Amino acid sequence: MAENLSFLYPTVKISQRANEIRQRILENIRDQYEELKRTAGEPRAGADLAETDPVTEQKLTRLRNEYQTYQQVRLYPLRASIIARLIGSIILPILLMMIEFFLQTTILS
Repeated sequence: MAENLSFLYPTVKISQRANEIRQRILENIRDQYEELKRTAGEPRAGADLAETDPVTEQKLTRLRNEYQTYQQVRLYPLRASIIARLIGSIILPILLMMIEFFLQTTILS
């Protein structure tokens, strides 16, 4: 059981740290995007890129795609399947020990 807890604590810490880093990167990309739109003279929201020069439009599209890519990243490992395996690795050994204890007491009695 201590082995599982020793796995869980670093896992949670790493996941939290990865999320913090991802949020900083997303904020940086948002800032770059807004700065580029501002310097191009575009409004903040709902800009029509038809009047934007092609180079700026390409940069805005690249930043938008980069933002979406970082936003879709699944952070390891706090997912339901991993948590289920972790819980199973705690409960299963306890259950097997109880069965073994029950069989030993039944056979010896």
